[in-house]
Amino acid sequence: MLLKYFRIRRLRLPLLALLALNITWFTYYHVKQSLTPSDIEMLNIDLDSTDPLAEISTTNANYAEAVEELIANIPSSVIDMNYNIPKTDKEPIFQDPRLTYGLILNLLNKDPSVTSIPFHWADWVDLSLLNHQMNKPFEERLKCKDMIPQINLQSDDDKEKCTNDPRYFGCIDTKDLTSQELKQYGVNSHEELPGFIQFEHTVFSSNEFVRNIQAKTYVLAHMPLPYKVVFLNDYGDDIILDVHKGKIDSLLEDYHQSSINPLSEFEKLRSPSAYLSPYSPEPIIQMTSDMFNYTRLELINAADKMRQRSNLNKLEQSYLYSMLASIKSRYPEDTEEPYFREATLRVDSENSDSGWHYDWRFFNGKLKKKARTAVILERLLRNWFKFTEKYGIVSWIAHGPLLSWYWNGAVFPYDNDLDVQMPIRHLTKLGQLYNQTLVVEDLHEGVGKYLIDVGTYIHNRDISRNENHIDARFIDVDSGVYIDITGLAIGETKRFSRAKQTSNIHDRRKHYYQIDDLVPLKLSMLNGVPCYINNKVVGNLHQEYRSGIRRKTYQDYYFSGKLNIWIHFETAKKVFEANDYQKHNGILNKLKMRKLIDEMTDDKVFEMFNNDHELAMEYRLASSVHEFHMKELEYLIHPINRYRVEDKTEITDEYKEFLKKNVKLHEPFRESLFQYERINGGLDEFYARAYRELDRIEVSE
Repeated sequence: MLLKYFRIRRLRLPLLALLALNITWFTYYHVKQSLTPSDIEMLNIDLDSTDPLAEISTTNANYAEAVEELIANIPSSVIDMNYNIPKTDKEPIFQDPRLTYGLILNLLNKDPSVTSIPFHWADWVDLSLLNHQMNKPFEERLKCKDMIPQINLQSDDDKEKCTNDPRYFGCIDTKDLTSQELKQYGVNSHEELPGFIQFEHTVFSSNEFVRNIQAKTYVLAHMPLPYKVVFLNDYGDDIILDVHKGKIDSLLEDYHQSSINPLSEFEKLRSPSAYLSPYSPEPIIQMTSDMFNYTRLELINAADKMRQRSNLNKLEQSYLYSMLASIKSRYPEDTEEPYFREATLRVDSENSDSGWHYDWRFFNGKLKKKARTAVILERLLRNWFKFTEKYGIVSWIAHGPLLSWYWNGAVFPYDNDLDVQMPIRHLTKLGQLYNQTLVVEDLHEGVGKYLIDVGTYIHNRDISRNENHIDARFIDVDSGVYIDITGLAIGETKRFSRAKQTSNIHDRRKHYYQIDDLVPLKLSMLNGVPCYINNKVVGNLHQEYRSGIRRKTYQDYYFSGKLNIWIHFETAKKVFEANDYQKHNGILNKLKMRKLIDEMTDDKVFEMFNNDHELAMEYRLASSVHEFHMKELEYLIHPINRYRVEDKTEITDEYKEFLKKNVKLHEPFRESLFQYERINGGLDEFYARAYRELDRIEVSE
């Protein structure tokens, strides 16, 4: 009996601990079930809050006002469009979009019958990096042979082939060009070109400076002309022009004034009746499954019909080639060639950017600064959706941008590209009517230009085995950054979905959907830009990212529910004492840092924004859409408990009226890329380093 007593006594503490654990669990469970919908941790936001500055005004009103004043003093996005024409050419290659646009629009004002303009890429893209080579004697300029040690050749066989014939990596020495080739390039002598020309993409990686000069020689001498140029006009009809080979020098010779203003010339071309904004996207877009249906038989019949037509223009010829190539590539086996090529960069101890997010032709340096990245992505998104709305192309944000929209209606600060999807019917429309169109943004907002590039094999809708997962791109030709465009179609590839039904609408990368996952599309805003989202946001995000809508950390970023933005730990470190966030060994304690960010006082907020104006800009943007985003989520999602939400699919008249009233196209939040890079010197440091690095390359005789 005594032995049994001691055995029970030894179990007393474990039993008490178990009892305490059970009490804790049942208490937690009861509280969890009693939480109101506005306590959804999954969202990390308060659905009842409507004041974007409410959270930072709880400790010191003076600092809250200081934050607002700091944000209000951020420079305007408007640039001076007046351009003073230099009397003499200072550099062999010179380009300013204000001069190019001004001369072209002046030509149209003088002669309204003009439908085609002279076009040379050197007038439209900044190739001034090549002046580093062009200002040297011809024999001292870099040659193909000098590039070989700079590219990543991993096998002796590749090295031997490149040495024997540089064409193996897409390079040709300028001195070897024939007179006919020089004429094709628009020059009269070898001295008017760099020492080498990259005439096609090379898979061999290199550093960003070598990649840059390769890209610019290609654009200078070998880049095909676009089929059309479209000047967007937000308050009327766009200016649509054909192009022919030629430079604006001839237009400059006929222009006898000392300055030019493209915006003034643009205003003259607009009719007075066209000043009311026509921008009014539909709040809801309904689509049937027909928009996703594109059969092989239909493709073959359309190609046969088009082949019988005569006098096809370049765009039509290109589309016919695309159809025929797609048909041919499927039989007897898959022979598709990869269409899009990226600026593959050498990854080593000094570089972690592989270059897969830049079009190689327009690559202009890595995205190192948040401010530059944000400027590029905002203008890309803005001009894509303005163009597609105007021309009846339906698309919606997807993947990373959709996830970032979910959190705070803005783009992730660590993202460097954008993704949209569209039904196959609209993808083929994009290819048939607008492929190789250079889109110029409305000159009231900037001078950006974007190339619509549609892949050859868009008519093949099975899963690609040859890297053609992306169907088209909307490319910023000043940076090489782009929007990935993927078409969705009903295909032969099916899989069992989460709802135990077959999902046979998919892209070419194994993203599967049912029709009601996607439509109806709903109007929203991302970064303050009107855009569309799919029907079942939560379901689609959960399938693709699992915990993406719950996880408040990504790498070294943390989402602040207080400020409604993502904050990098390195940024936060600058306003806190090291002892408050470090472990005993000096390593960052992420749990402590998260707590510090969550409990940040207004003086710390002000200090952080004062140290990082781009973060202040992100806060300004998130704050501007905060109230709208909170309200739209009430229409879009239904909270089940603290950790789970589900999609609301009912579309009420109240919701549609809410969208009509609140979704507006506002002015850009940030300066234009031209202003950032060319006016304010945002690329000066990169160019200076590029010159130093290129000078270190030994030049062969």
